[in-house]
Amino acid sequence: MCTIDGTFQLPGPAGWLIGFLEEGRPVPLLAVALDSAADWSECPLAPRGLAVLGVYSVGCPAAEAAQQLAALVAAARGKLPAIAQAEASGFLLCAASSDGTDGTVSYFLGKALQPTEVLPLAERRELFASSHVALRARLSARLPMPSRAGAQLLAEQLRSDRVHFDFPDARHVGVVAASAAAAAGALLCAALAGGAGGEGDEDDDEAERGAKGPKGKKGGGKAKGGAAKKRPGAVDAVGAAEAEAAASAAAAEAAEAATRQIFSARVLLEASAPAGGAALSLSLNPAAPGGSSSKPRCVQLDAIVHCRRDSPLSSALHELRFELAEQAEALGSLLVEGVRPVACVVHPDGLAVPVTVTYALREGEEASEPSAQAARESLHRRLGLLSDRPLLRTCNALGGDGGGVGAGIPGLLRDTHLGLGPTGLSGGKASLVQGSYEYYHYLQPTGYGQKPGKYDDNGWGCAYRSLMSIVSWFRLQKYTSLPNPTHYEIQQTLVHHCGQEAADLLGKKKWLGSFDLSLFLEHALGVQCKTMSCNSGHDIGANARQLAHHFETQGTPVMIGGGQLAFTLLGVDFNDQTGEARFLIMDPHYVGPDELSSIQPKWVGWKSQDSVTHMGTKLFQKEEVYNLCLPQRPSCV
Repeated sequence: MCTIDGTFQLPGPAGWLIGFLEEGRPVPLLAVALDSAADWSECPLAPRGLAVLGVYSVGCPAAEAAQQLAALVAAARGKLPAIAQAEASGFLLCAASSDGTDGTVSYFLGKALQPTEVLPLAERRELFASSHVALRARLSARLPMPSRAGAQLLAEQLRSDRVHFDFPDARHVGVVAASAAAAAGALLCAALAGGAGGEGDEDDDEAERGAKGPKGKKGGGKAKGGAAKKRPGAVDAVGAAEAEAAASAAAAEAAEAATRQIFSARVLLEASAPAGGAALSLSLNPAAPGGSSSKPRCVQLDAIVHCRRDSPLSSALHELRFELAEQAEALGSLLVEGVRPVACVVHPDGLAVPVTVTYALREGEEASEPSAQAARESLHRRLGLLSDRPLLRTCNALGGDGGGVGAGIPGLLRDTHLGLGPTGLSGGKASLVQGSYEYYHYLQPTGYGQKPGKYDDNGWGCAYRSLMSIVSWFRLQKYTSLPNPTHYEIQQTLVHHCGQEAADLLGKKKWLGSFDLSLFLEHALGVQCKTMSCNSGHDIGANARQLAHHFETQGTPVMIGGGQLAFTLLGVDFNDQTGEARFLIMDPHYVGPDELSSIQPKWVGWKSQDSVTHMGTKLFQKEEVYNLCLPQRPSCV
């Protein structure tokens, strides 16, 4: 139940509708619920460049929706200036739902709250994408004073006319000033996507003149200095091929830019004023002015603004630098010893537009960021996001890959089961891993960026490689930002935190079992694991129904160990009428190049329990004992 001023009550949650105007009509994109304090004074999650269109309420019977919304608007009018502005401008839009599902939402327009219709959400998103672009800037800013005063100095610097931006994704635009004076007559935001005329025309004319040479002769006229004569047509053929390749690359770049929705901007600060015709000097990642003997601190800024494609680019950048400045001030208020203020732009599935979240994280805390747990739970509720998976952690930031430098080893194959043929079993139902993973196998590097060359674990490292693939699944699903561990780091964790004997394991070429993997995952990732013990390899097939249930409900890769071998299980095809099963095996014993054509279907493919391994033995041998590690998907944010 929502309460305003302790008097007006609604039967369920309430909050803001956020969106944009198209030809004078409001188009909703995002609903943001009130927090428990029911504070109507602002909507902190409203992305800059979008508007508060009105309010919404959940739990209103259809017959009473308009009456309830009118009372809500009246109660919120004095608290939220945007509501009064929307009423005065005639674009006030409110929504009510009896049970919170999109199919039962009713919309009401104008001060009189007359029933109205809106486009389906997919069409609203498409309309927004065609009329808007987003500008984003990330900045790790050093503060000479680890205090609010230092953040205030940085904010003043970002608001000054000394700030410029350039766009790695739109190099043709060049460096753009964000001052208000520069807005008049500037490029439009559409220029970022190649929508402004005149860009590059001079270069094209120059290239054409160079091709023809003086007086219109190809190749620049007669060669001088005794240059060797070339076979007629050869130069033309090479030049045409190069021109065609360059044109193709330019066309591909232009096509990518035309569909890009978010353009990253680098922040540049005037490091020196131009004098005597000298060029302006710019620097990246500015520090706030002033000096202090205190240890420098950093704040992580990440700002995004939305702007119409037909608006001046400098005006949009003016908004971007003010968004950065306000963010610097907000994060500066969180600066205390042992705290790391962070902002990040995230775009989880289910939201029409990205939003910015800010946290005060503890220095050196584990990858799950427990200090921000309560804040994330509140944000999930307010944005209507699923509450059983992490969507708003810093490793979910746009442009990240599960933790930046800890993302994985470059060049590794992902999702190697995609493109496989039929399982070979008729009448079965396939249950597969949910989400992405990386394929780890013998003779690859170990860890991330620590041992870049091949690491020889042939004959003993199969379980380590299976564990690395499992860790990659949790990282790519954003449950952790843990970097890929090396073989030695895995051993260290088991010795120092899980009770293993150092003399028996540390630095040794020793096999691991499924129980070792479960210990590592619990300590390093906080992941609980179930185990399955089979006294015979044939019992694995007998447990196919249980394994299928695991993939349907948890979706994580499974490690199978037994018979001196370890495999990664990615899925099961099970026929519940005959009891037959096929197993999607990812084999870590492979020693070749990371080429899918060499891997499928021998090393990653559908197998029966009697399929032959690289050692000439059956996959699941009747006389061997097998233990399986089944990691459980964490239910957390």
